[in-house]
Amino acid sequence: ITERYHPNIVVAELPTGASKSQQAARAMGMSVGTIVTFCGVSSIPLFPVSPLEVKRVIAGSGAVSKAEVIEKFIALFGSGFLPKRKSQHEHIADAAIALVAFLKRKGIPWARNS
Repeated sequence: ITERYHPNIVVAELPTGASKSQQAARAMGMSVGTIVTFCGVSSIPLFPVSPLEVKRVIAGSGAVSKAEVIEKFIALFGSGFLPKRKSQHEHIADAAIALVAFLKRKGIPWARNS
């Protein structure tokens, strides 16, 4: 990734609360560990955003379903970024909205109406 895209920063939606199961907690821990290690080894700054921050950016509140996040993502960005497999839509939408949340936190305009 670093050789092909040369990222200057990594923005990631990272969990802030408890997982629903032991298996989910283990997977989350491994994912977070992988991201933190990658950034540390690569000397790339990591900027985490919380799931609540992501939901507030996309819906104005923390009470929004994954389906609503995807709908709002499509309304903002269109569906051209989404892969054909619907099971992957959630991940693309989450990644893009995490970036928008970070930009908003920093006061950086991210769209025509920001």
